[in-house]
Amino acid sequence: MRMLAMCTLGTVVLAVQQGPPTASISRLIEEELRAARVPGAAIAIVSGDEVFAGAYGVSERETSSPMTPATLVHTGSLTKLFTALAVTTALEQRKVPATAQVGGFMSGLSPRARAATFDQLLSQTSGLRDRQGDTGTDAEAELAKNARALTDADFLLPGGTVFSYSNFGYSLAGAVLESMSKRPFAEVLQASVLTPLGMSQSTMRPADAMKRPHTTGYRLDGQTFVATPHANDTRIWPAGYLWTNAMDMSLALSALMAKGRVKDRLGLSPAVVSTVSSPHTPMPNVFVGGHYGYGLMIARDRGMLFYEHGGTLPGFSSILRIAPERPLGIAILANLDNAPLRRIAQVVMAKALSLPELTTPARQESPVTPEEMTPLLGRYVNRGSAELLVRDGQVMLSLDDSPPFAVSRIGEHRYLARPKLEIAGPEFVLQPATKDAPAYLHFALWAYVRQ
Repeated sequence: MRMLAMCTLGTVVLAVQQGPPTASISRLIEEELRAARVPGAAIAIVSGDEVFAGAYGVSERETSSPMTPATLVHTGSLTKLFTALAVTTALEQRKVPATAQVGGFMSGLSPRARAATFDQLLSQTSGLRDRQGDTGTDAEAELAKNARALTDADFLLPGGTVFSYSNFGYSLAGAVLESMSKRPFAEVLQASVLTPLGMSQSTMRPADAMKRPHTTGYRLDGQTFVATPHANDTRIWPAGYLWTNAMDMSLALSALMAKGRVKDRLGLSPAVVSTVSSPHTPMPNVFVGGHYGYGLMIARDRGMLFYEHGGTLPGFSSILRIAPERPLGIAILANLDNAPLRRIAQVVMAKALSLPELTTPARQESPVTPEEMTPLLGRYVNRGSAELLVRDGQVMLSLDDSPPFAVSRIGEHRYLARPKLEIAGPEFVLQPATKDAPAYLHFALWAYVRQ
């Protein structure tokens, strides 16, 4: 890990501390990255007034070019945090409530899209289906065109029903922001969030990123690292295509932990930071008692409050994790597809904060019978599929046509899937149909609606 005596970014100078805790935390991260076989990563750590921006490994394996704190990395869904900051800033400046329907600010939307509120889009409760991020179009006008192409059929659930992660939801929010501002989304994001924070190297536009130091993305094919082309799809830009680096991310971390302030100046409105980092809707899975804010997941881990969001695109992974009560924040940007950065951030921060050992929660399991589950059997769809079926007299769950897991009940509407008797698999929620909404199965980040 290369330690910097001073990091300079535009007119902002960040004093980098080489003593604890930032140096010791960076060493822990480096050890975890090496164990996970991550080719390279850029790291930002903010601990109170101490700021660290460092790097590990290589940005390009073929030339052995080192990763540096200035190397741009594709962040994937971590972009949602910055989109949420931009949209919330626009609403505050225009004195528009988050409960306002977006149809009043963008023409040509379908009836369901018009009726969606800013709050529903940013809190992931719009009911829109999801799609993964990958390669699509480079034409920036396609963002608005894609928003207008959303049909009522793309909304799987009524707005406000339940948290369900949707790239389409954030893309619609970004398109409406573009319409409100009468400027391309990339420019609105730059002017309202990136520039005020001092994130001068960060950009949505690949053409700009390619002119600056940037990394190649990789995936592991068995034991072999394979370079991946840079993905871009302007249709869902606001959901996951920001290029940024560790130096810029250290500024974002500082602002999120200091009510919008970056060193001695105000980068973002304190009200905007408070709105984004406040819990807006419960998350049925992933976090015990967790909530989604706007572009942030919010939960307590062993008594400590955390904000978190990650992202992935072909060849890249990212994570931001903040303990605002300490305050301590970490961002890791890596050039490996689906790198275990969430686990790394959790492990490192637990050690840095001296959290007690994590204990497995006790569950009271009870069997379920095919007869009682008959009304809920069937195939559920969203970004993928889930099927609740009966095999050899046992209720089973199959995800994306995988081998089925045995199902048991662990609470009201809550179930556990076991791939083997001795292995506890994922928890999920089954919600029967009501007069207002169809039956849905909630697994991980998504609500799957029965066909």
